[in-house]
Amino acid sequence: MTTAPSEEIVSMSEKSESLDDLIALVGELHELISAENALLASGMPASISQNIVVKAKLSAELDAWMARIRAGDRIFVEADKEQHRELVAQLTQLQDAMGENMSRLKRAMAVTRWRIEAIMSAVREQTKAENAYDQNGACKRVGTNAYAGGTHMA
Repeated sequence: MTTAPSEEIVSMSEKSESLDDLIALVGELHELISAENALLASGMPASISQNIVVKAKLSAELDAWMARIRAGDRIFVEADKEQHRELVAQLTQLQDAMGENMSRLKRAMAVTRWRIEAIMSAVREQTKAENAYDQNGACKRVGTNAYAGGTHMA
């Protein structure tokens, strides 16, 4: 027995996914970003976050869902008003957490740049203090009588 072409075409909305799955996805992403925000707030560097891969995966899934909604997928159109309200509330919370995340990441990057510059400045100062040049341009180590070109007894 053959099936009609219309029976073979199954839209994404007819799969086992539901708007509740999208709401759960948004909630999971919100929790993940909120946890990262807490780490950043405690002073942990941004690079410590182990959630980058998971966050990217969840974000890609969310992007796919948003494309479906923009395309008018039936799963969204046919959802009840309570699901719509829940989704909007979850998305609003996610948007707030993402705004906070961007702010905290920018601050963390600025602090990291400041730390790197402080270390480099200390290295430059130490190098400058340890190495000096005599009137002939020869490099000598300060605190010793050794010249780069040989030894010199003072």
